[in-house]
Amino acid sequence: MMHWIDNALDPVLASCTPECMQFWQVVGIWFSGLATLTAVVVSLLLARRDRIRLSISAEHRAQFSDAEQYSPDLLLFTIRNLGNRPATVESIVWRHRPWLRTRVVQLFPFGYAEPPVTIAANDSAVFRLPINEPPDLWGDHFTRSFLPGKLPLGMRIRLIRAEVYTSTGDIFTVAVEPNLQQWLLHRAAQLEIA
Repeated sequence: MMHWIDNALDPVLASCTPECMQFWQVVGIWFSGLATLTAVVVSLLLARRDRIRLSISAEHRAQFSDAEQYSPDLLLFTIRNLGNRPATVESIVWRHRPWLRTRVVQLFPFGYAEPPVTIAANDSAVFRLPINEPPDLWGDHFTRSFLPGKLPLGMRIRLIRAEVYTSTGDIFTVAVEPNLQQWLLHRAAQLEIA
């Protein structure tokens, strides 16, 4: 049945022994296997490229204005969409310690932007939250209710995470920036939280 291959390969068979032909058959099998593996890897990379990718920061910023009026310090959540498709941010959540499942949803006061929001590809959204503005005093409330514990205060603050939940079910986690950690440490000392 395979005589036509033998006839087509007559010049090769004349110069190649049966061991040589077996070697080239094995090379062909390995080449086809590597080509298949390469195709699978490329398809997985292309599929992964289309997923949502966010960069998040949670930081403290002082606010200044031209007027002589009071300007509150701000907590800024900056969310950048690094992917190639729009991302819908459903909520921003605080997590106390990585090994605990307790999470607290961040609510924003009236007049400030809040989730849900859709961020276009290669765009960003900034959520501002006054942390020392009466009557809410977010910083005092957060420090009193979120920081008490048995671990040393500095470690408790370094373990705080901000999480961003998207409409696709993805969760993006980030540690708070060092400037917010310093603000919380300073505020905890003022409130005598050990």
